[in-house]
Amino acid sequence: MVPLETDLSKISYWAQKREDQNYRFRTFLKGQSESKTDRLVHAINNEVKNQIDCTQCGNCCKVLRPSVKGKRLIHFQRLIRYHGKNLSKNIPQKKILKLHFI
Repeated sequence: MVPLETDLSKISYWAQKREDQNYRFRTFLKGQSESKTDRLVHAINNEVKNQIDCTQCGNCCKVLRPSVKGKRLIHFQRLIRYHGKNLSKNIPQKKILKLHFI
């Protein structure tokens, strides 16, 4: 397994340096089968997710605004209601977890 880079400044640097290459890759992906791409992404996620401790960073949720729907949306709403009393009173809950409804 390839070691993962988790330093956000390095990831940002390389993302900017390879912006053209990343754009070409995204364009390529748009022309591919959506179900095949989803299968590949889920397979990669299954390999990678155990190597990353999301509680140490949380950057994906802060920046990408994860899409949540169906039962997961209801689950998140319940978590926010249940744990809301433990959240900072100065920060609105919607700023802590921005749900993108689809």
